[in-house]
Amino acid sequence: AIMDDNAALHGKMVAGAPVVGAIDAGRAAELLAAGAIDAAVISVSTSIPFRERIFTTWKAQGIPFANVIHPSAVVGINVAWGEGNVVMAFCHFGACAAVGDNNFLSAYCSIEHHCVLGNHCSFGPGVVTSSRVTIGDRVRFGTGIFIEPGVTIGADSVIASGLAIAQHIPAQSLLKAKIGYTVRSRG
Repeated sequence: AIMDDNAALHGKMVAGAPVVGAIDAGRAAELLAAGAIDAAVISVSTSIPFRERIFTTWKAQGIPFANVIHPSAVVGINVAWGEGNVVMAFCHFGACAAVGDNNFLSAYCSIEHHCVLGNHCSFGPGVVTSSRVTIGDRVRFGTGIFIEPGVTIGADSVIASGLAIAQHIPAQSLLKAKIGYTVRSRG
């Protein structure tokens, strides 16, 4: 079943699943108690505060969260998983990586060996870490980001698309790319 705050979808089917109403922890708990669901999944990737609020509120109601991992993802040995993570197509997790709770990883992300991911993070497509990277809670990544070995990225940071990160980033940092290029006609 799907819960969505868009009332226009209520009572309809989306990808073969019924939209049963608005997002409601009480209703989800009832569905769980009735055996109609086994666990919840948060499909919203773009709002970390929303993801964290739903995850925290529903966990307090006793609602478990499933890890949803696309079948094309590659997961190395001894990867430690929290719960409620969404992993899209062609992601990679190296040996002994540790993934916290409620993270969303878009396609083509690579979390190399011995990296540690916090909770409630959102990764755009193509975020690539080297080994031993540590990422704090609630970090938002854009697209096409490369992180060098041993770097720590502090909690509540926002990392813009297209960066190569080679130094530690303090908590609550905003990294923006200064990309400049010239477009000219070939003719």
